[in-house]
This record gives sequence, structure tokens and C-alpha cells, in this order.
Amino acid sequence: MKRCFLIIVLLGISFCNLFAQSIDDRNFAEFENVKEYYDGAISIARATVADQSVKQYHYEDAINYLRPASSKYKWLVQRYSALELEEVDTKAIGSTEGHILYTYDYARKHYADVNFQENGLLRNDDEEIDAETKRRLRCRVKILAIAPHSSVVYKDVVTGRSILVAVAEPNATLRLSVSGKSKYDCESYENGMVGFCKWVAGENEETIYRIENTGDKEVCLALIAN
Repeated sequence: MKRCFLIIVLLGISFCNLFAQSIDDRNFAEFENVKEYYDGAISIARATVADQSVKQYHYEDAINYLRPASSKYKWLVQRYSALELEEVDTKAIGSTEGHILYTYDYARKHYADVNFQENGLLRNDDEEIDAETKRRLRCRVKILAIAPHSSVVYKDVVTGRSILVAVAEPNATLRLSVSGKSKYDCESYENGMVGFCKWVAGENEETIYRIENTGDKEVCLALIAN
């Protein structure tokens, strides 16, 4: 009991100053899949700034959020797909090498339990995944790096209820803007580390995403969308 209490205290102290103004879970509504990836990204961010004694707990959380999931056929399938976007202005794109990456592979690499293993066979053949699993796991992700005091612009085509979350590395800040038939409201969380936008698009609406690195260092981030 004392050990559990100590862990909780250490977890709180390790990031209470860095992580604030968190997104209310209700903002994700029906986007449970996006929320899980977001929670995984935040867990990795917390791990990178946590004391050595508690890093493992955050990486373990990240693995559980991002790990492949079981389908009804007992196969393991990826929880997300690539967020394919049309490049509008990407001159400020940098290299992700050497950065914190909000991915399952990054969490596994930094998790010290080398005996951890998945149970099952990983399948990526979309035709072999049942409809319910597809619905449950629908989430698109793009990892990119942006030069300091610069922005990148992409175009997407979306329909209906949509969500986009940008998560930067700890101690970095970004600004997210989304516009289609109108400019949609985007909000900032976690002291500027996270940008969040949720909107209802028209049928096949062309939508522009602008992500600005407002800091003085190159930053890697994850774009997470439904």
C-alpha cells in the first residue's frame, strides 16, 4: 500500500509543472481511437521528463495505449494508419532523427522490460480485418519535425465530424489552425504543447491544416486525426 502511494506521489511530482490545462476527455466524444493514441503520446512525453524511478510506468502506459490490438480472429492489427496529406507548404520540414517519437516502437525501445512480448500474429492486410475492429481502431497519424519559428501547411479532404490533435515534444510549443469553408476554432493545451480542433465538415470538404512551431528549436510532433 505504501509503495502504491509513493508511486502516485512520484508520478504527480514528475510532471505537475510541465503538464497543465489538459484536454477534457469529453472533448474526444466518439473519437475513442484518437483519444487512445493521444493518451499514448502524452504517456511518452511524461516518461521523457519523469524521474528514473517512474519512467517505466509511463512507458508501460504508452505501450498499452499504442500496442497492436486483437481482432475477433485473434490476429494482432495496428491501431492506426498513416495520415496521408497533400503538401501545400512543407519547406520547414526537418528530420525526426534524434527526437522523441510518439509511436509504439519508440515506447517499446525505451521500456526496460526486454522480455515483453506480444501474443499473436501481426496482420496488416486490411481485407482480413473484420468491420468492428476497423471501426474500433480508426485513427490516422503523421509524425513530422518542423524548423524553429516556422510552419507547415497541408491539405486534407474530410466529411462530417472530424478531429485533429497536434502533440509536440515536452517543453516545446506549437500553434494549430484548421480552415475549410470557414476557419474552425482550435484550442491550446498542456502549456502550448498540444493543439486541438474538432469540427463538422461538409461533404468531401477540402481542409487546410497549418502547424506552427513557435519555439526556437526544431520540434518533432504527432498529428492525430480520425
